[in-house]
Amino acid sequence: FTFGGLPPGGEPATHIAIPYPHVTGSQVAYTFDPASGRYLRFLGDDPHTDAGNGVQLALENVVVQFVFHGETDMVEDSLGNTGIDLNLFGEGEVIVFRDGVAFRGRWRSDSRGDTPHFFDQNGAEIPLKPGKTWVSIVPEAFEVEYR
Repeated sequence: FTFGGLPPGGEPATHIAIPYPHVTGSQVAYTFDPASGRYLRFLGDDPHTDAGNGVQLALENVVVQFVFHGETDMVEDSLGNTGIDLNLFGEGEVIVFRDGVAFRGRWRSDSRGDTPHFFDQNGAEIPLKPGKTWVSIVPEAFEVEYR
């Protein structure tokens, strides 16, 4: 990843909602805490806490990477549910959240094992804020809400 100062532009984003399907029990939300400069993570209405110390997860960056999801014939569980094929190579849409601001752009990963890079609408790389980052991989047509 590339790290650096807050780039120009973007849109205000102090609340983020990633509405995973209800069957997963993983309704994810983030609220930006200006005092710490971090996004606080929630599962449903509850703070998402570290199982080791009970402290709520707080992140400098939240990245939502829109990726092709395909079905596989690999059975994942005793109910017969099949696995998901994620294409993490190539490029797609991305939203990078940092410092209470959302930056829309494109991600690109050129080869297996390559760390993705994030670019704004003008092709400039979007730097992450040094610190903790949570990358959410979502289907290409997924709707992520923020304000």
